[in-house]
Amino acid sequence: MTKPVLSNLKCVRAINKAKAFWKKVAKNNGWSMNGRFVTVWVYSDGTIEDSIYSPEKDKMDTVILLDECGLEKDRVCCKRKGVKNEKIRRA
Repeated sequence: MTKPVLSNLKCVRAINKAKAFWKKVAKNNGWSMNGRFVTVWVYSDGTIEDSIYSPEKDKMDTVILLDECGLEKDRVCCKRKGVKNEKIRRA
């Protein structure tokens, strides 16, 4: 197994930051993020390029690692809500 390019801590931080942003958007627009997950595009240094909230059918948070050109390099997923101390697995 190859070593992940993005640390678990950076993945968790990116997910938590994206969720906080989307919860604020949801509150300001009168809708709910309950039960929703996020997909986050992030560079290896932890900088977030973009994020979206996932459809209700999605059951995990996803971090898509970008290379320096902004192309997908790797993908990691968190299956459980509240990703603190969650093991991250490769998709």
